[in-house]
Amino acid sequence: MSIATACEQLLEIEEQKQQGVCTAETVAVGLARVGTDDEKIVAGTLEELKHVDFGGPLHSLIIVGTNVHELEVDYLRGFSVNEKLLDGLIM
Repeated sequence: MSIATACEQLLEIEEQKQQGVCTAETVAVGLARVGTDDEKIVAGTLEELKHVDFGGPLHSLIIVGTNVHELEVDYLRGFSVNEKLLDGLIM
């Protein structure tokens, strides 16, 4: 499954269930082909990640928690679609 498909499915389920678990603004990290020369890592909202071209498999999607250590946020900034998005996550 691609990262875009995973994001779309999570958002569709949330739309049906209306539980506020995964919204379009939920922060996540998409990873493709980690450890290879053409790896791709992008942090952003589920809505943003739906539109990123990650290329071929293998894909992984990490849902970021609501309280993240400052060092983790600093690291994610280097991969972020929108650096300001991460400011609200610091513990």
